Amino acid sequence: MEESKIDKKTIEEFSKQLGFPVSSYCMTHIIGQAIERNRVYQETKKDLETNPSFKVYFSKYRADTVPEFIHSLATHKARLAITGNSGKSLETGRVLDPKIRAEKGLWEIQQKKLFTAQCLWRAEKLEIAEIKVCRDFHYWEHNIKNCPFLETITEEEVELYIGYILTDDYTFHFDPFSSMQDYEGFKDEYNNSDDGGYMPEWYS
Repeated sequence: MEESKIDKKTIEEFSKQLGFPVSSYCMTHIIGQAIERNRVYQETKKDLETNPSFKVYFSKYRADTVPEFIHSLATHKARLAITGNSGKSLETGRVLDPKIRAEKGLWEIQQKKLFTAQCLWRAEKLEIAEIKVCRDFHYWEHNIKNCPFLETITEEEVELYIGYILTDDYTFHFDPFSSMQDYEGFKDEYNNSDDGGYMPEWYS
């Protein structure tokens, strides 16, 4: 999930109207994206309703069907503004350049370190200034390259990851629909499943 393109000031001003505190993840992803989605929807809807060329096009169809069509098209465009082209994303995931795969492997090292930090934080054995609520870990999952409380990758960690790649358990983890910080899901699998398979093999 991409971060919102709306400036932070706009998001903060909107958040103040809620009357209760929200996490950094919520401000960036939920509120920011909602504002951006609404902006694209309203701009698209207005253009479809007022642009002379569209009026000519719509004149060929029943007038009572046009508002619903405009709503559907504006909604679809607003959704694409946030999620992008999912079909293109899936295709990119199937065939990746070796350099890109190697880089994603390095960040997988950091994802595991972030997950370890999450486990310690939930157990109240670690305090992290940037983490206020559990959901904040999902924010840093998607902003892993800028996570300020993780130590940089060491040569020893790279060697360990290379050793993992050479095992039969190696799985290249690239699934745009899964989360590498799904604590509840991983915990449920650990406690109730004999087969495994949901938690990334690298974590194990």
